[in-house]
Amino acid sequence: MRSNPGMRRAMYYVIGDCHSYRFDGLTLDDGDLRVVVKARWHPFVRASSFSRHGILDEQTARIFVEQRFIARARQGCPPFPPLLMAIAPEQDELWEFAPRPGFEDAVLIFSYGDVDVFDLMRQYAGHARVELAPGDARLANVPLDDVGEVPALPYEFARDLVRACLNPLFDGLRGVRDAGFRRLFVLDLPPPPGVATAAVPFPHLHYGFTLLGNDLIAEFVAAEPGIELLDTWPLVTRDGVRDPQFNGHGLHLNAASAEVILAMLHTRLREAGAASG
Repeated sequence: MRSNPGMRRAMYYVIGDCHSYRFDGLTLDDGDLRVVVKARWHPFVRASSFSRHGILDEQTARIFVEQRFIARARQGCPPFPPLLMAIAPEQDELWEFAPRPGFEDAVLIFSYGDVDVFDLMRQYAGHARVELAPGDARLANVPLDDVGEVPALPYEFARDLVRACLNPLFDGLRGVRDAGFRRLFVLDLPPPPGVATAAVPFPHLHYGFTLLGNDLIAEFVAAEPGIELLDTWPLVTRDGVRDPQFNGHGLHLNAASAEVILAMLHTRLREAGAASG
């Protein structure tokens, strides 16, 4: 699609794990405004790499180097992993947002935590199931895993397992906000496939941990000014499980899911008077 020279442009950046790639290159036209989305992602990254105090593991560090995301701290922006991903429009322009007027108005969307939840699913697969709070029926439409009788992880214990995984994400989000960014969003954890697959052989267990993770993310956002939740499940699920029309490869949602999420975000920003480039 050719660019209209009369159009304004707004950039949205999605930063995170491999679920972020589906957003890369999306565009949305709204009158004379064109929204362009760039994704900064790397596979298999855990939330521990997102903490402002975190240390990149060898694999993640190698990916940063390969993509030439090389830290050049300027203007007081701390060189910790969330900003390495956020402030890297092209090659060695890494910290260009910092001296650029209006950098704090960049729209940043973060997607972390799913790899951690998947790790928990693998750790407990075949040995336990997740127990939600009494009266919580959100797992009712997710098929039970074919593992026979296994003990339930007590609700508070399971929440603590997930909380320990997500705390670095929460720390990193605070760090990005404290660095001066004002338009911060965090994606909820995506719904896994609703049936057993090669990638997710234990969907009931995976869904249980995912729901607990989304509860914790929502509680965090509710208590933190300046960080907003993108609650995508109403858009991409049906009867509590992933809508098949949004199935992508393996664990991932498809590009159509990214389009409806982008439209939802842009509508929210427009209604708040903050969508202009």
